[in-house]
Amino acid sequence: AKASPSPHLLGWSRPSGSHRPSPCLRGEGEIPLLLPRSCGGAERRALLRTLVMLLIGLLMLTPSLLYAQVAPKRLSDWLLEQAIDPNAYPLGLSWRVPGEVPAQAELRLKLLRSLSGLDQEVKADPKVLQRLRDWVSSLPVTGRVRVAVSDARWLQANVARDPMLQPGHSVVLPKRPSTVTVITSRGTRCAVIHAPGNEAMAYVQSCAVHDSGRLDWFWASRPDWVWVAQPDGRVQRFGVAAWNREAQDEPAPGAWIWAPPWNGGFSERLSQPLITFLATQGPA
Repeated sequence: AKASPSPHLLGWSRPSGSHRPSPCLRGEGEIPLLLPRSCGGAERRALLRTLVMLLIGLLMLTPSLLYAQVAPKRLSDWLLEQAIDPNAYPLGLSWRVPGEVPAQAELRLKLLRSLSGLDQEVKADPKVLQRLRDWVSSLPVTGRVRVAVSDARWLQANVARDPMLQPGHSVVLPKRPSTVTVITSRGTRCAVIHAPGNEAMAYVQSCAVHDSGRLDWFWASRPDWVWVAQPDGRVQRFGVAAWNREAQDEPAPGAWIWAPPWNGGFSERLSQPLITFLATQGPA
């Protein structure tokens, strides 16, 4: 009597006994690339069934392979798992969420439009706008979401403020910077060594003198407002002229500073999106 195939997870296996295997079945779990003409209808149906079951299995496994590698966890747990690094800069921590990318990409597009010369409220030098546009175009859309506090123990004690990291999220813990970066009215970047006690205008003045070599030019076009993107993602605006001066926080190491001259042709409709987008970049 002929031996019948033994059961198998996929529906068949090599027949037992001395029965010679069919040329359609190469071995356990194997499928021939081409079906020989000698294969009968039943064998073809068996192979087709096997192929369908394999495809269904792959579809069921694929989500696990993509997402189960990173189980959801609290940011506090992630922080506690990291090796102690004296050069780490928790204030500049970036929690990056793919779901935030579309909105930030749209923000960058609006900013680039303002820098393209199409915004009638922006009357700055076209060469300056072109420098800023080229630079902003080169910056990534990160999906950064601001974290209230990056201290692990504080987050554990305030669970509602402790983000849940989901598959696809990422966390960047940068090295501590030693400078702040001023975006100058010429459309360039000027890095200045951070000095405790300095307010934003001290760095702006230092860069203005470095660019022009003239302090009188700076005072003639002194800014009315200064925008600061702190390394933790906070965006701040302070009045710095005689008529609107107000108390302000010091820029921390890694801050971005934008202080366009009052007569430079930069509108608030450009300044606010610019500093908001820079806040998504992490520390300068």
